Amino acid sequence: MVLLMKKLLIFIIFLTIFITGNSFAKIFKSKNGYQFKTPKKHEIMERKYLDSYMTIIYDKKKHDDGKNIMFIMIHNDTEAIELLKTYKEVKLGDEFCDAMHQIYKDQSPNKNVDLYQCTKKTNLDLSNVLKTIYDTEHVNYFQYQYTFSLNNKLIMVSGTCKKSNCGNRDRQLIELSNSINW
Repeated sequence: MVLLMKKLLIFIIFLTIFITGNSFAKIFKSKNGYQFKTPKKHEIMERKYLDSYMTIIYDKKKHDDGKNIMFIMIHNDTEAIELLKTYKEVKLGDEFCDAMHQIYKDQSPNKNVDLYQCTKKTNLDLSNVLKTIYDTEHVNYFQYQYTFSLNNKLIMVSGTCKKSNCGNRDRQLIELSNSINW
């Protein structure tokens, strides 16, 4: 009977740890004021960028010399999101997405940057989110970006990935975006 109780206790402890595994995730607190759940096996650093900090999230084994990373940037100007709120939906070729495409082109003047997706349809828990997918500076890499407003700030959660392996990156960005809070 005692042996059975010990086994049952061990099983309950194991089950509790397994079920609540996400509650033990590390929380990173940014110098910008937000915090988020740190993705497993990832490291984080922050670098001064314009008037805030860029939070860079990467897996040491898979960062591919900086071509395969995630990052979070914030800005005080939420005008783009305010404009996005006036649209029920956006899509490639409309005025809003064409303006976003031009911004991405201007950021990479030495590369022909194509925009592959521009939509408000996302799996984020927030409303008025813009999801874009476009070329990066690196050959055969895409950039996925979720742009939204939180705490009166413009938040851009982005990640680069090899074109052949972006599904996992998109899931990571969704989880990361949904975990951000102030």
